[in-house]
Amino acid sequence: MKKKFLIGGGIVALVVAVVAIVLFARGGDYFKGYLNGDFNNPMVGSMLSEPVALSVTDGPNLYVSVNYKNPTCNQDNPTGSKLCPFKTIQEALSQIHAMGGGKNFTIYVSEGTYGGINITGYKYNLKGGYDDTFSNKVYNTIVNKPSWTLANMEGEISGFNFQVPELDHGFFRIDNEGTTKKVDIHDNTFTGGFTAGDMINLKGKNVYFRNNTLDFAKSRASIVNASDGATVKNNHFKNCIVGVLTSGIIRTDSGYIYNNLITNSLSGTSNAIYSEGQNSVVANNTIANNPGIINSALKIDGTGKTYNNLIVNTGGKAISASDFTSIKNNGVDNSTVETALLRSGNFLCDAGINSTNSTNKDDYKLGNGSSCKDKGTVISMVDKDAFGTNRPQGPAYDIGFYETPVTSAHFVKPDDSFTLPYLPLETTDENEDEDEDVCPNLEGVQTEVPDGYALTDGVCSQEENITLPQTT
Repeated sequence: MKKKFLIGGGIVALVVAVVAIVLFARGGDYFKGYLNGDFNNPMVGSMLSEPVALSVTDGPNLYVSVNYKNPTCNQDNPTGSKLCPFKTIQEALSQIHAMGGGKNFTIYVSEGTYGGINITGYKYNLKGGYDDTFSNKVYNTIVNKPSWTLANMEGEISGFNFQVPELDHGFFRIDNEGTTKKVDIHDNTFTGGFTAGDMINLKGKNVYFRNNTLDFAKSRASIVNASDGATVKNNHFKNCIVGVLTSGIIRTDSGYIYNNLITNSLSGTSNAIYSEGQNSVVANNTIANNPGIINSALKIDGTGKTYNNLIVNTGGKAISASDFTSIKNNGVDNSTVETALLRSGNFLCDAGINSTNSTNKDDYKLGNGSSCKDKGTVISMVDKDAFGTNRPQGPAYDIGFYETPVTSAHFVKPDDSFTLPYLPLETTDENEDEDEDVCPNLEGVQTEVPDGYALTDGVCSQEENITLPQTT
């Protein structure tokens, strides 16, 4: 009896082993879970019989390459690893969806040409511009097919070259209206059009569009439309055109628009910036060398704040508005048409910009003798310029997207390696004793001294001015 039991048990074990070999040899028709060595997290190819891959909390790296070929990779069922990347961005996003979301997913996209994507929810970072080994930046990741529609997302999008085709709708849309999720869209390029709708539409108070370049971007509506608290800052719009008088290269309703540079707009452009509503902030933008503008550099329909903008050599009106109550401290040079509409609180100034046709951002910094320096008002959210320099450097903000570093005498302890932005000296009462020391010795704290003097042991002594390193 014992012998028959051993023989029977052996036969059962053999059958189980054969079945297991057959199932795994079939490439995962019954089980498609696997462990990917590139990111050391369990993944899922389709549906799992057990929810092993649905507990990812920190998120793996996923890879996308339209050109990469590896003989060991099953191109019909890629894993999303470096050695077997997905072919499309949408495949990687679908993988995140299949895994049930998570945190800190990063999708690396190599050079090549890609199409549109559409997904709602989840947290992920999309990083383009890599070569096929994902080890070097080549900045040639092209997206040339419509469209990108992302809603309720969290993460960043960077390193892409968006070549926009002519469309009867918009091209790039981030819809986080009513949420607090942060989206950071930075260091991309956009070119092409015409789009019938806004080329780029941004909604959400933690949506940031920054440090992007938009060159020869064209739209029948707006190039960028920011609403519901979205921020557009530190971008360069050059050679762009929009064709609707009630729109602009940048349009906003309850958005924050600052430190942008708009240059060389094409002939027939309606407005550089069009602001509406009560809560918009348009500040410290430089609008220069835009003779092609036919309506206004700044068109304001609402009571939002419009401060510290610089308008140089621009066609149409400098500022068009029915209510100038919240339009203050904007500077306009003599070459701009219709400067009479500045109204009180705004002024003429010489920017000292020498170039008339340059598309280089550095050529639009204020010149050495510019009268547009130290003429602005403080805006808390605009605490740096487009190059990362702290504001203010002098007694007040400079006008436009650039803050000029200041040359001044400061006291710094010998063992201190930092400096603070220049602050104006406090005024003293005329009846105070003239011999009273105006340089109080605040132990261990950097303080201001009168121009041409230095503080030594609590006594002001005269010395030559020094140039401080720029504070960033």
